[in-house]
Amino acid sequence: FLLQAVNMALFSQFSSYGSLALGVSIAGLCYGALFSVFPVATAESYGIKNLGVNYGLVFTAWGFGGVIGPMLAARILDSTGSYNTSYIVSAVLLVIAGALTFLSGTSKKNRSVGA
Repeated sequence: FLLQAVNMALFSQFSSYGSLALGVSIAGLCYGALFSVFPVATAESYGIKNLGVNYGLVFTAWGFGGVIGPMLAARILDSTGSYNTSYIVSAVLLVIAGALTFLSGTSKKNRSVGA
């Protein structure tokens, strides 16, 4: 989350094709990494008994973010004439997500011990 937060905070500074390509690549790698992290984090946090339901809720929330985020960015663009505020809002939300992830830890009661 923190790498992506820094990337988003710097996005408005990317002025060349190379820097923009690097920023987009970092965003894509961070986004793609979540597809492998979320199932494991969901299972470790809530157990595997209801993993399908819980994982579905995680991706439903992701879907809402995918719908609401661009609409908010468009409103910010309309009111300010720039995406810079949207990048900063994204960076702040990513820092909050990283902090919540770090602070929540994982539930040790749901981990299986032994083989």
